[in-house]
Amino acid sequence: FWGRGNLQEAVKYAEQAIELDSLQAVPRILYGNLLRASGRIKESLEQSKRVIDLRPYDAEAYRAYGWAIGNGLHRYEEAITYMLKALELNPRHNSALTSISLMYAYVGKTDEALEAINKAIEIDKSNINAIQRKAQIFAMGGIFDSAIVWYQKYHELRPHNEWYVRRLGDIHTVLRNYIVADSFYSLLLSHPDSIERGWVRFGNGKTLRYQGRFLEAIEKIREAIEIDEQEIYASKPLLIKFNLCADINLLFTKNFVDAQNDIRAAKDVIGAMTSATPQLHASQKGREAWAIAAAGEPDKGIRLLQQALSEADSAVGDVFEIYKYYLAVIYRLKGDYQSSTELMEQVVEAIPDFTNRLYLGVSYLGIGESDKAVAILEKAMSLWDDNRFSSLPEAVTGHFYLGQAYQAAGRKQDAIEQYETFLDIWKNADEGLESVEDAKERLAKLKAG
Repeated sequence: FWGRGNLQEAVKYAEQAIELDSLQAVPRILYGNLLRASGRIKESLEQSKRVIDLRPYDAEAYRAYGWAIGNGLHRYEEAITYMLKALELNPRHNSALTSISLMYAYVGKTDEALEAINKAIEIDKSNINAIQRKAQIFAMGGIFDSAIVWYQKYHELRPHNEWYVRRLGDIHTVLRNYIVADSFYSLLLSHPDSIERGWVRFGNGKTLRYQGRFLEAIEKIREAIEIDEQEIYASKPLLIKFNLCADINLLFTKNFVDAQNDIRAAKDVIGAMTSATPQLHASQKGREAWAIAAAGEPDKGIRLLQQALSEADSAVGDVFEIYKYYLAVIYRLKGDYQSSTELMEQVVEAIPDFTNRLYLGVSYLGIGESDKAVAILEKAMSLWDDNRFSSLPEAVTGHFYLGQAYQAAGRKQDAIEQYETFLDIWKNADEGLESVEDAKERLAKLKAG
């Protein structure tokens, strides 16, 4: 049931398993994982902690709790301490080695991550999870040649796993091997599962987005939407595609009418879904407020999100941060960078991923804190987490904003290099993109001076 996205049924059966034997660790760990997938983070942690209470000498209990903290609350350093406890109890616990390797990667400790995952593979060379995790660690560290090798190994063992095929496409996109990337994005279009095909079509136009060719990209995404509407209407893949079009129109093409239409369409899809999490609903409300603000009514958008914040459930993970993120977006639209900074600092503390760090850096630039902007933008650009791969246009604009930060900090040559990288990637971008025109002017002035 979980594999098919029916979380309600999956949770029900996990609860029944616990009732049959409340002292067994595996049903509680599964139950905790399902609660986390449903957005019920606080309950998930309680279940994982209960396993430690029941089995204080069980290495898996500590690994599972550490995973819940790291994967659910993004508290990676704390997660590492629990996984180290698991390895103290059982130094050859393969799942603990595999899990701790990812936590190390999230905090930028690539060497420690590789040491842990290499030990996991040494213990069990057939551990397919360790193989994909090693590929992920290399990718997060920007070691793309090695990442490709290990993702290929994984693909040979699991040829129908669309997520990892798409990640190979993402890496080749970043390397600007666009023809190769598109071949990976389309590789599993005949997948026998309709939902999986929907995820495969998420690659439509991705290489175009990375190049700043948004008008062409939207056409490709809309082709995928037409198919999804026929095959998998009430689904997350279709929801994300509508929101992707909305984001492009809000951020880059400034087509606010189309953005609002896509957001309304996404709202209809999420209303038809049976397993939409609170986080998905919060993101949808955030986009609605953003579109309202972008169309000229920022105060109305702010009121909508402030009301949502006042009604949000503190037990549901990340919902507060989602609302704060979109509030910060609107404050930046208004030119209130101080309010945006205060909100984004809270968001980054809770969810330290690429996009959040990027826009905290933009907020610091807005209040003249160039050194802070440099530090957080360098951090953002140092790690290829899942969020950065799923936000490839922002991954490119990161060079533009880091160039601004270097320029403000008086680091002329570093600024020139970032602007040149940005403009080289977007050399075929749509005409009239604000960031491209701004970067050209800044670069010309730096070179002239």
